[in-house]
Amino acid sequence: MVLEEPTVFPFIMRKAFNPLQLIPLFIEDFGVAASFLRTGLKGIKPTKNYLSKGEIEKAKLAFANGIVGHSITLDELNPIIRQGLDDNIKTFAGESKSAFSYSLTVERIKKMQTNTLLIESDK
Repeated sequence: MVLEEPTVFPFIMRKAFNPLQLIPLFIEDFGVAASFLRTGLKGIKPTKNYLSKGEIEKAKLAFANGIVGHSITLDELNPIIRQGLDDNIKTFAGESKSAFSYSLTVERIKKMQTNTLLIESDK
């Protein structure tokens, strides 16, 4: 099985952008939950809105701001991260439509007995 930069969103939240689903994660690890919430609300949600309008540059900026956690310009990004964002932003538009309806679940993964290759960025 090969997983290319699999998202963790469907494993934590079953419905898009419902912050109440993060309560167990806030109890377990407040920092991770806060980061997850910030990324969703300040990054992914506006990114999806911009992509639906075809505003690619604004989508890239919204995604970067959500990940970094504060307002930045695209020129301030590390060149490698910027290139990855440039390469993948259009793919995100398609993936984001099904980001919360994956048939792959943690329970199904635990039952699998197969070798797995996880691909992240260029690694």
